[in-house]
Amino acid sequence: MDSYAIVPHLRRINFEYSFYIDPKSDIFYLNGISEKQSLLHTFLVDGDNRMVLVGSPIDNAQMLALYKQQIRRLSQGG
Repeated sequence: MDSYAIVPHLRRINFEYSFYIDPKSDIFYLNGISEKQSLLHTFLVDGDNRMVLVGSPIDNAQMLALYKQQIRRLSQGG
């Protein structure tokens, strides 16, 4: 699979947020994430680029609540 195939689609929709393409799956090994999980991942990182949450808040109310909670905490300097 071409890891960079998504880039033209993101440009087409004027995607304005940071994203990372990891063609060698280094992030799995560095953060103890199973390669058996979904191909696309959503991460919430803090100001020091440490992972706070892993998982998509789309179509998952519990995960969305966690993201909101953590974003509030991080925005308050926590």
